[in-house]
Amino acid sequence: MMGGVRAIGRDLARHPATGFDFGERFAVDLSKIGMNLHKWELLSPDQGACHFEDAAIGSQVDLVAGLMPKRLVSWADVGLGMFVTDVWHPGGTAIYTEARSDVLAFEIGFDCNAERQYNIDNNMVEMSGLVLSLISIPKGAVFDVSTHGNHYKSFAIVVDIDAFMKQSGMRFLDIPPDVRSVVEEGRPCLKKSFISAPIRRATEDLLAHEYLGPISDQYYHGKCREIFALILANFCRKDPLANSPFSAKDVQKVEEVHSLLTANPTAELRVENLARRAAMNRTKLRSLFKQIYGTTISEYRTFLLMKKAEEMLRQTEMSVAEISYSLGYSDVSGFAVAFKKFFGHRPSSVRH
Repeated sequence: MMGGVRAIGRDLARHPATGFDFGERFAVDLSKIGMNLHKWELLSPDQGACHFEDAAIGSQVDLVAGLMPKRLVSWADVGLGMFVTDVWHPGGTAIYTEARSDVLAFEIGFDCNAERQYNIDNNMVEMSGLVLSLISIPKGAVFDVSTHGNHYKSFAIVVDIDAFMKQSGMRFLDIPPDVRSVVEEGRPCLKKSFISAPIRRATEDLLAHEYLGPISDQYYHGKCREIFALILANFCRKDPLANSPFSAKDVQKVEEVHSLLTANPTAELRVENLARRAAMNRTKLRSLFKQIYGTTISEYRTFLLMKKAEEMLRQTEMSVAEISYSLGYSDVSGFAVAFKKFFGHRPSSVRH
């Protein structure tokens, strides 16, 4: 196990048998936005799960002894909540919920190598990579999320539509058409969208902050509404490829390049080689990549490297110098400058 749970702004219930700090606030906050948490599983390939019944939240939590999440964060107000899950384990993670109201969930999976499987009333959809998922969960629907891989790190905003409308005064017609159409269908649905640079910066800023003491609720209140507004603005934008001269085959090739970069964050993949793999010239590849993902190839590679660096700082005993060299930097100072520019603080501060 690497570290324990950092309780950020919330009291967490400690499992007496395993010492597991389970985020009871997750269940409480999910309840505020119309969702019931039924079960949480952290399963290991060669271990059974231990069980924890919590009468206060009416949920069963299945946990593997000795396998603990590194970070759980939740915050919710009337009709609107946000949830950060950061779990390391050798097996898979499964979260089982049910909607008491019509709910929309917007989820970003930050571990680009982990495959996520959504089950909405037995409608199975698999997602991977750094994408924004829009999930419609009608009242009474069962919604389960499971992952395959050693790391599950996600950020989600969940909205109880009716409650939020009443509390905020927002009109239904104010919702972007693409989102509104999903609600109007009234059935389980999942769509994906690109993640704009403002959304990525805002979520990374939130994930980089540690416990803020008595002001944490105010901070999460502001960040939740900021990111929700950015997501809605994201869906207001026209499809970046709507009037594009590029073909579906071109788009597929660029998606393959994106997947290659995501799976190999530290590899020396030159744009010339990537363009050759995509069977297009460098200018076309750069242009289409920016249109699809809202960021340049260089910016995306920096994002992947910085997230890998943060992961190594938190999860290993390697020195800053060792990490910088392993990520391909020729000197520590260059890495430190890049890290501070991305996160707003120096690498050494991560371990303090």
